[in-house]
Amino acid sequence: MTISTNSTTSFEGHAYSVGLATFHLVFRWDYILIYVFLKVIQGGGQGTSGLINITRSMLWISVEQYTSREVQVTIKV
Repeated sequence: MTISTNSTTSFEGHAYSVGLATFHLVFRWDYILIYVFLKVIQGGGQGTSGLINITRSMLWISVEQYTSREVQVTIKV
């Protein structure tokens, strides 16, 4: 099996030939950016970061406040 490298000047990267087949390698920025975007949304660690968790926390505040008020009113009556 012979591997030869043909450097190209096009956007598509490098062409590698293995036997009769030629492979074009391309650096995929789109996959990297999608991965980074998903990690930012997901967050990391103990659930204290991440866009999804922050949004959930902000939306849950009004539910907690309403529930606390209703429980206090029920206890006072």
